[in-house]
Amino acid sequence: MKAAGLDAGAKDRVLAGEIVSKELAEGSDKELAAGLVLRIRAPLAKTMRAIREGKTFEVNRDVLAFGKADGGLDKLGYTAEEASEALAVLNAGPGSRFNLSNVEIGRFRALKARLKSADPRKDPQALEAINTEYRAILADRLTAYRKGSVTAIASYSRGKGESRPAEELELAVNETLVGKLFPEFHRALAGYPSASQEGMEHEYWWFKQRVENRPVFILAHRMYQQDAHHALMMERQIYLGASYNSSQTIAGGVEEGGTVIALYGNRCFTDQVAGEMSGMKHNIGRGQMINELKADFENVRKMLEE
Repeated sequence: MKAAGLDAGAKDRVLAGEIVSKELAEGSDKELAAGLVLRIRAPLAKTMRAIREGKTFEVNRDVLAFGKADGGLDKLGYTAEEASEALAVLNAGPGSRFNLSNVEIGRFRALKARLKSADPRKDPQALEAINTEYRAILADRLTAYRKGSVTAIASYSRGKGESRPAEELELAVNETLVGKLFPEFHRALAGYPSASQEGMEHEYWWFKQRVENRPVFILAHRMYQQDAHHALMMERQIYLGASYNSSQTIAGGVEEGGTVIALYGNRCFTDQVAGEMSGMKHNIGRGQMINELKADFENVRKMLEE
């Protein structure tokens, strides 16, 4: 907690049950960064098992569906009720509504030509064709990432420019405090996949999440290091279908007396806080992010302590 820059009074507040938050230094006008510290009255093994089994997704009402990507992406897709979003992605072009590269936009345009006038809101086969193409795009992105790490993440076409999640996530690695405290974990993260991964475990997840009242597809890479008394976890969201560009979370937990003291740091990158009046946008966005994180962790803690 001291290394994270928290004051002496934070320890007492955490032990009393408060979720203590802290704004973190940001290295980009597109970055929102914040940290949390909390006490969980549950053993570390139970806490980590819940994370590994996806129980934390289940208590998040914005997560609509999830699964491990190594098991395939067949269950990821738009439902009939979400067909208007499928139609929008079929017609996607450069801009901010969807996060797609120029190549991926071209793939949807080619699919639209094949579908001719078919409407996914009325035609289940057209809806499934769009879902199939989107799954193939995400599978290609995941394959590229697993071979080449963040440098292999394709940029998003914005029309007059690009958003580059590869550069954002490289910045997030350089900014994290974990390198000072756990250099082995940091080396494995910074050098993934070519650096030594001994003692590290990796998982790849997909989930569909409600973001700004839209169903958004997300791909995430998780890395774990754990022993009987402490655990570290990284979640790197390498693709988001809309809204923000990328994010990286690093969390750590230490068990003492059957409870866990958990530290959590999140770095999120979004075009929405850059440009004119960036300072005000950052303050509003960061505050909103902290409030949402605290609400999520209250639900997670309740689930773990029951």
